[in-house]
Amino acid sequence: MNSMTFPSAHITQNKSRFLEAATRIGAQLCRDALWDDGRCTWMGWAMTVADGNATAAYRTASVSLYDGVAGIALFLGRLAVHAPSPRLIATIDGAVRQVQARLPDLDSPPQRGFYTGSLGAAYMLCEIGGALDRPQWVEQGLALAEHHAGQAFPDEATDVIAGCASAIPALIHLGKRYARPELTNAAIHHAEKLLVAGVLDTNGLSWPSLMPKHRNLLGYAHGVSGMATALLEAHAVSGNEALLHGAEEALRYERSWFDASQEGWPDFRIDTITSGAAALPPTCNCTWCNGSAGIGLSRLRLMELLPADEIARDEVNIALQDASRLLTTPAAPQTMDLCLCHGLAGTADFVLSAGVQLNREDVAVHADQVGHYIMDTYLDTELPLPCGVHQRGEAPGLLLGTAGIGYFFLRLMERETLPSILLLKT
Repeated sequence: MNSMTFPSAHITQNKSRFLEAATRIGAQLCRDALWDDGRCTWMGWAMTVADGNATAAYRTASVSLYDGVAGIALFLGRLAVHAPSPRLIATIDGAVRQVQARLPDLDSPPQRGFYTGSLGAAYMLCEIGGALDRPQWVEQGLALAEHHAGQAFPDEATDVIAGCASAIPALIHLGKRYARPELTNAAIHHAEKLLVAGVLDTNGLSWPSLMPKHRNLLGYAHGVSGMATALLEAHAVSGNEALLHGAEEALRYERSWFDASQEGWPDFRIDTITSGAAALPPTCNCTWCNGSAGIGLSRLRLMELLPADEIARDEVNIALQDASRLLTTPAAPQTMDLCLCHGLAGTADFVLSAGVQLNREDVAVHADQVGHYIMDTYLDTELPLPCGVHQRGEAPGLLLGTAGIGYFFLRLMERETLPSILLLKT
């Protein structure tokens, strides 16, 4: 990637250009939709599990928020608020019908997290139903959330991607917004179960993972940052001091493993895809899912939920320094990954969130520069957008693909009002 040295444009010009980028990505998704009986879906690269290992596969999209039709519908619905067209509205309708028809796919026990399960679909229906004046979608979304609230999570389903650590803030968010106290109460119950599932040792509180690992994981999507944030969200609405203490112990665990020599937090996963990687020592990265961008995003929320914490701001600054190094390191366009989960857009989304929350335009401008880079390098030259599936090509979904890149452009345009999909505030 070329160094981020784009000239600053007038903010109105930036907004217009970012909307243009999102509109172009939305048009491509509408063009590529596959239709049958009034419903639509997409084909594309996605991650799957074969012989116990994660691998890339070209397949029909799931219906999840993470990499499936619900996530695509969320982006298209948000886009339609600013740039409606008959084709866009028809595609949103078809995508929603596909999610509605395939909801049973999301209702098996391993699929109850916000990003991979029915709660993500509920959130999508509520969000775009409200934005596009479709009250029946909102009601269905709330009914789906209430059904979800009554279901127990498997003991091992604790993380943000597929477990209760993402369900907790999502349920609180929906409970507050739509005055459904039963959703908030369910979130508190899940948080109490999450606390009991943790393992306390001399370093603090952490959680087991089914992933191959050196030790219990750090980071937001699969590690203790996500669990700590969920416990704090539940404490804020319940006053349960045990949840606060658990969150503080989880933070102590993560902080105990900070690697000053790498200026970051090690990724303790063991890579079972790359031969011999199990023997390599853990390294630090700047991604949302397992690196400093996700940890930084969690610390921004920590500054709001626990303002007495004296370390969080320093950790945000460490994560911003890591992001700055990434965003100014040259790399070839064909080797890039632009996705939200573990790519450039996810890191830039954290930078944007930090700039807005800290009232630091000098920070937020780096996220703008990422947007200009994506437009100049890929959209304007009609190069495929490199997505998050092992350099296989474009994927349509929200966290791994083009819908997420489009959502990032909408965030750049609506930075004060459109929330990050990478950390759901309550």
